[in-house]
Amino acid sequence: MDKLLSQLLAFPPPEGADNLTDSAFDSLVKDVVNVLQRTPASALTSETEDGGTLLQALDPRLNSVPYLYVLLAQSNSQQSHSGKTSSAFFVNNGLIDPMTPLWANAVHFLQKFDSRQIRYVGHEFRRLVDLIAKSAKSFGKPLLAVHPVRSAILRLDASSETFTSTHTLFASLCLQARAFRAALPILDKDILGLPSTPPAGLSSLPSATGLSSLTYITESSGLSATLNYTDLIEYHLHGAMIYIGLKNWERAYQFLSLVIATPTQNVASSPMVEAYKKWTLVSLLLSGQAGRMPKTANPTAIKSFHAIGKPYETIAEAFKAGDAMKLQQEVEAGRDIWKEDNNRGLIDLVVSALPRFAIHKLESIYSTLSIAEIHHRLHPTELSRSAPSPADLQATESQILSMIASGTLNATLSQPSSSSESPTVLHFSPTQLSEDAQLAQVEEQIQRTIQVTNHIRAVDRRMANSKEYLSWLSKARQAAKKAGASGNFATMGEVGGQSGMMAGGMGGDAMDMEWGENGYDIMDEDMMAGIQGGESGI
Repeated sequence: MDKLLSQLLAFPPPEGADNLTDSAFDSLVKDVVNVLQRTPASALTSETEDGGTLLQALDPRLNSVPYLYVLLAQSNSQQSHSGKTSSAFFVNNGLIDPMTPLWANAVHFLQKFDSRQIRYVGHEFRRLVDLIAKSAKSFGKPLLAVHPVRSAILRLDASSETFTSTHTLFASLCLQARAFRAALPILDKDILGLPSTPPAGLSSLPSATGLSSLTYITESSGLSATLNYTDLIEYHLHGAMIYIGLKNWERAYQFLSLVIATPTQNVASSPMVEAYKKWTLVSLLLSGQAGRMPKTANPTAIKSFHAIGKPYETIAEAFKAGDAMKLQQEVEAGRDIWKEDNNRGLIDLVVSALPRFAIHKLESIYSTLSIAEIHHRLHPTELSRSAPSPADLQATESQILSMIASGTLNATLSQPSSSSESPTVLHFSPTQLSEDAQLAQVEEQIQRTIQVTNHIRAVDRRMANSKEYLSWLSKARQAAKKAGASGNFATMGEVGGQSGMMAGGMGGDAMDMEWGENGYDIMDEDMMAGIQGGESGI
């Protein structure tokens, strides 16, 4: 045991890992991995000479690889003995009870591990993360796994720019636990790439620093399970539901747009249809009208959306017309539909949002209006009936006061005379951002542009070393030589029958990536019944 322990503690060396070159780091970590792969699990779970355990002798920050192996060995050992252990500690396949020391050690590890070392043991690392999530769910406490899994993602890739199967797992955990705010450190970071096989010309050591996570989170790294389009749909659908729970309509709209624009074989899947229904409602809450369909959406899928989502489109038409009574009639007519689709909460929010958008429309036309006039314009179908009651006028005034207090309406209320019977008048004021707010917006956009530009450069470098591009370049040179000999010039489309390398390097027209007038489209996802009960989160 002492010999094994000394081998496991050989990394990092006395001078520390930070002083090692990438190649030296790579060699030493691989030596430790080789030792662990040859060591039977029983040895990793045995006591040390002083009666302790290997976990007590290892530091998860410095000895991340052996610590991970010991954790998994202990879990497997306890699984094999689960039949002899109280069911209060283990269930079926040896899941870790959150009340045991093993759980505490695993959580501590996920909060402290060294990312560079873990890149060499991706399969084992993902096994532990999946085990933590599965155990928490099985014990009915998904919240306990939210922070450990989030830490696992961010410590492995602080930018969270490379999508992995753990992202989908995390979004599902947060939704199940209703830990909406806890999900934001991951959801707020845009996905910029998927695990792939690095081009030969750009392959680098896993220990290399200062590079994009795309260089070490690859298809063969084990840091992600094999992905398909359903993983992305699930992640963005669950993410949209979380943003809906927080009433962040813009991000919910964006996430749902990605779902309904998913490439498909001329058929809209059930999650895509579900996303479209919520997308329609969220667009109303975001901009007061139905959003523009992403141009990349499949035309046949769009037809399915319109056919199945007709009741939601009817709601959007009534909302755009600004007629509260007609909207309420449509809501009542489709009550069973909203309930079946779990969208009742969003529908209620749409109904309550109508006066707000209607008042904003008046702001663009008038500078001053009485409360009675505003009420008539909010309820046009009531014009032919008797004058509004004092209670109706009071409700309209309260709505306006609420908008002013929340900062969504820049206006003032006044009474022309001292008489309490004189009508209250609303005075709209022009809304202007302060100079500091404008500068902050410009700075935010500049930083975002820099981030996207750096990513595009990294992708360009990877493409320039890809097999497809090198093959095309070779053919282009051969064609140029032949063209030069004959006095003609070959165009890009004539080389190997290919055109549009940036569209995939395999021929065909470049994909139209426009998303509409504002550069993106809106999405929405309703969650559970209590959506209108305020924000939830941790």
